[in-house]
Parts: sequence; C-alpha cells; structure tokens
Amino acid sequence: MVAIRVQSHAKTLGPIGLGRNTCGLITSRPNQGSAYPKRWEDEDHYKGGWELNSKGKLQLRAGNKVNKIALGKIFYQPDMPELDDYYEPWTYDYQTLFGPEKSHQPVARARSQITGLKMDLKTGPNWDDDLAGSPEYFKADPNMEKIETDIKANFEQAFMMYLPRLCEHCLNAPCVASCPSGAMYKRDEDGIVLVDQERCRGWRFCMTGCPYKKVYFNWKTHKAEKCTFCYPRIEEGEPTVCAETCVGRIRYIGAMLYDADRVEEAAETPEEDQLYQAQLDLFLDPNDPEVIEQALADGISEEMLEAAQNSPIYRMAVEEKIAFPLHPEYRTMPMVWYIPPLSPVMNYFEGRDSIKDPEMIFPGIDEMRIPVDYLASLLTGGNVPAIKHALYKLAMMRLYMRAKTSGKDFDVAKLQRVGLTTGTATSLYRLLAIAKYEDRFVIPQNHKEQVEDAQSEQGGLGYDECAGCALAPQHGSMFKKAEAGESTNQIYAESFYGGFGVINFKQLTTIRPALVTLSQLVDYPDEETFTASNRAALMSYPINAQKAKLLAAFDAIAAQTPLEQQAHYAGLFEMNKRYTLYMSYYKMTDSRERGTILAKLKMMYEMFGLTTVNSELADFLPLLLEFLAYGHFEGDARQQDIKLAFQVIEDGTYTLLQNAAADLDDPYFQLLQVVRATLRTCVETGVVAS
Repeated sequence: MVAIRVQSHAKTLGPIGLGRNTCGLITSRPNQGSAYPKRWEDEDHYKGGWELNSKGKLQLRAGNKVNKIALGKIFYQPDMPELDDYYEPWTYDYQTLFGPEKSHQPVARARSQITGLKMDLKTGPNWDDDLAGSPEYFKADPNMEKIETDIKANFEQAFMMYLPRLCEHCLNAPCVASCPSGAMYKRDEDGIVLVDQERCRGWRFCMTGCPYKKVYFNWKTHKAEKCTFCYPRIEEGEPTVCAETCVGRIRYIGAMLYDADRVEEAAETPEEDQLYQAQLDLFLDPNDPEVIEQALADGISEEMLEAAQNSPIYRMAVEEKIAFPLHPEYRTMPMVWYIPPLSPVMNYFEGRDSIKDPEMIFPGIDEMRIPVDYLASLLTGGNVPAIKHALYKLAMMRLYMRAKTSGKDFDVAKLQRVGLTTGTATSLYRLLAIAKYEDRFVIPQNHKEQVEDAQSEQGGLGYDECAGCALAPQHGSMFKKAEAGESTNQIYAESFYGGFGVINFKQLTTIRPALVTLSQLVDYPDEETFTASNRAALMSYPINAQKAKLLAAFDAIAAQTPLEQQAHYAGLFEMNKRYTLYMSYYKMTDSRERGTILAKLKMMYEMFGLTTVNSELADFLPLLLEFLAYGHFEGDARQQDIKLAFQVIEDGTYTLLQNAAADLDDPYFQLLQVVRATLRTCVETGVVAS
C-alpha cells in the first residue's frame, strides 16, 4: 500500500496505501479544467468505476458484458476520453527561424504532431496549473460543484495544493473487470495491477473503466499500458523508483493485511460518505494473535507479517486515521491513500498566538469550510468529520512539537482531545517529518524459494485420466515417485512423456487438412470463415464419428451474420475468462510458471519450422492447431516432443468445457469437443516411444 503527502504550496499532502505507488501526473488543485483528461472526475460523463444497481449490487458504470454486446459497444467506445479531452500534441515551425535576414521577424507557428497542420493552441498539459486558469477553468472542477455557491468565488484565496495522481492498484479494480480479453489482472502476491501485453487486444475498455484515467493506449504497439509499480523492485524488497527518488520524501510504502472475502460487501456500502470507513474496516490488525494464526495457516510468510506489523501505512491509515483514499465513492477500494494538506489551516494561524491558545485551532478549522469541504469531496466521498479529525490531529501535533523544540510551555491535555499523547505525537512527527529510509519503506521480499519449478513440476500428467489437471501440479510427482523407490523407467512410463503414450504420425498426417479447418473455425471469424465453400470442404472430414457434430456446429454459426458471429465469438472467448482459448491460462496462475510453458511451446514451434507472424501467445488454441497441421515432423528424431502441444490442448479444453458445463449446446463448444476427439485419434496410449 502507498501513502503520499499532498503538497500545498511548499508543504506536503500525501497518500497512503497497501498497494503500489508511482509518481504519475502531478496537478494543482483546484482549477483542473484542463486536467488530464479534462474533468476526469466527472464519471457521469466518462462512466468509470462502479455503481449500485436497483438491487444494491455492484455493476460497472460503463455497462456489463451483456450490455456491451447487446448494444454493440464491444466494437466502439462511446464513453472513452477523446484526444481533445487530453490535448493534441504539437511542435513548432523551427525551420522558419533559420535563413537570411528579412524585413519581418520570423514566427515559429505551432503545428500538430498528428496532422502536421497549423493549429491555434487552446489547451495543453498543465495549462491551468498553479491557479493560472481563468474562472472558466476554475468552475470546471467537478469537486467545486459540491461546494456552496457563495464560497466558490473566494476559493483561490483559500489555498492551493499539488495532487500526485497515479494508478491506485485497487482492491476492486474496474479496469480488470472491464477487460474483455482478460489482459488486466491483479497479482495475488502483492496486489499490483498489471497488463498482459501479449494478451491485450486493444479493446480499451480498461481506459473507460478506470475512473482515475491511469490506463493509456500505446498507438505504436496497440496495447494498453499503465503503472507497473516497479514490480521487479518490489519483489526484491526495494521501493518504486518514484518513491525512492522523491525529493520531498512524501511517499511511503508498506504491507497491509485485509479481509479479501469482504471487499465486495464493503464496496456495496449504500452511503458514499461511509465507503471510506467501510474500506478502513477491511484492514486487519497484524498484531492480533488470531489474525497472525490465520495468516500463517493461509500461507502468509512470517516476513510478510513482520512487515505488516511495522507498516507506516497501517500507522497512518488505521491507527491515526490521517490518510484517506482518493474518491472512495467510485467503489474501487483504492490502495493509494493521501494525507490531507495542513498548510491552508496553519497559514491562517501563522504569526498568531496559536501556541499559547491551541484551542483556537478547532474553531479555525471549522470556519475554513472551503478547504475542508473540498478535501472531503476529494478524499472521503463527502465525510467531513473524518477530514476535520485528521486536520485537528496534524495541527495539534505541529503545535506541540513547535512548543517542545522552542522550549515553550504547552498544555499536553490538549493532545488528548485529538487522541494523542506526548509519545504518539512525537513518534508521528518522526514518521511524517524525519523518517529514515527503512521507516518509510517496509517491503518484504517475495519468497521465490516457495514457488514450484514449472519445468520439473510438469511430470505426473496422465492423458486419459487427466481430470483437468494443470501442467504444473502443486507438488512434483516425479520426485515423489523417485523418493518412493520407483525406477526411472517406471516413472517415465507413468509421466507426461511416457504414460501419455506416443503420437501416431501416420494418423496425424491423415487429419492435417482437418486441423487446418478446425484452426480457422475456432479463430476470430471473418466474412470468409463460415461460407458454403468451407462447408463443402468439411464433407471429406476424416473422422466420420465427428462429422455430424462438426457440420451441425458449422451450420449454427453460419446462420448468423458476420457481425453477429464476431460478437458471439468475442462475448464467449474474449469477455469471459472462464472460456479463454489460451490453453495454459486456467491453472497456470503464476506468471513465471506459465511463462515457462509459453517459452517451451515457442521453442517447439521454431524447432519444427513454424514461424509465427502475429503477436498471439504460444498457447492460443488456433495457433497450436496450425502448428500440428503445418509443422515439419517427418524424419525428425525429436518428433515425439510435440506431445507437449497435445497435452496443452487436452488439459486446456478439458477445463474450458468443465467451466462451460451449463452452455455445452453452444456451437463453439461443440467445435471444441470435435477438436478433442480428433486429436485423440493420434495418440496411442499404453505405448512407450522407442
């Protein structure tokens, strides 16, 4: 989780979180009419985040899967920010500044870097920062709409702050739920939200779904990109680059324990101003013996528990309650929290007798409704008392430490009113003002020694009796069998490469034309896929037992229009993670394990002469079928190694069809059954390769 102190003038305001933190975009507040994108907090317009339906259940503002398919939104983005909502990048005609002397001074006009045409500059990055914008920009801040009209005009005189905005790595991330391809995912081990670049198909629903607008589209790669929270550094126990290099030392990173089973319940809290407290209640006390016992039973390491017990985030967010999530009303449960700026309040009292009479702080904060209401709109969903309590505590801590260091008297009884003692006030001051490196960043290392070796774990996978097992079982059965005294030959005969049997290449040659057809049918359809000529080719399908089922499935899909076929395919395989055609996805939840399988498949493709021309992952079912149809296996002593492709397909399709038990009548699932039955004719079980 991350904490940042947000800056107000020369002073700081910061966020806290059990997630990850990047520098991100820093803008001044208010006056964000030309923010990035404009009015990014106006979710009535951009449809980001979550909302409650009529039954009080969570649903995406942009619509669920059925809504997107039914309305055709899968093929366009009506709610996504446009280029003009950000700004059109430009350059200048610098070449006009070079040349012989002329009677008129040369002018370098602005030119669009997209169209190359001359343009009149109307907005740009940081266009209205530092209160430089006109009243038009000032009024464009959505948070200002929640403040009473009679105090809006004087808001510029109240205060200004800097807000570092970055990916929140939410517990209830709408970008993950929005992605049709399942490319967005949240890591179990540390909560970092990432994008699988190979799986991303550029649907861009993640951009709409993210209410903080921290997912971007790379027009060169046609992939979504976002903050990675420097996860390789986090795995090694090191902070993110932005946090480590922050000159103001306003960023903190720490571990937090939370009740994952209650996230949905917390996000469905009806009152928006209670969502902050609902998320706060999710966090568990790392010093509670019952929590420790359950955490150890659930596999959380002692090192992680120790980090959670020493977390600066837990101290600020839970114990002292001086840190808050950014716009909790989006119901995303963000994990980057912010400490509100104290400067607007303290600047009001500078030069006054505030130390002699600390009680004047309380009515002073109560009277400064403008910054308090604004901060409540920004950080607590309108929970003003929570913001006031934090400001009371921060102000009293500052006054006490000023009196202590200057040798003046201070009535310590005043600290008790805000829940502080002399000891806690001093320790909080040390954490916020002069914390050492190891106090600001308490990050446990990932225990890689607890991760199973995918290469050795792929043993023990029978073919006929494989009940949807993963390619890497939880415990390596080959080693267990060796320890039990089985011979090498016995283990080989029972393992993946032995008990699986051998490939009958004569039969494989017979069905190769059929594999070409099947590869096309289970791929994304176009206007040439389900045509009469392709159906005629199916009449010579070599597996008679499967021909009727194949033709029936073909006819059912061919009855749809090409657009309906594409919507059917996308809704089935690209908007539902349970029905993905990436065969190693289901059980390879660890990215390193799955990466090993993908690398072996790609190596196998190259070994047998198949060159891939697209960016699909190696475990994509149509690509696997193409490999079996076009690979050069004849006469190669390594030809039995292609069992890996058979096993990946067998295991992946088994799990997919198990997940689709209630929808097996769908013609695409009928096609997958034909694929399985066709490939099985090539496997001779009970035979060991010579």
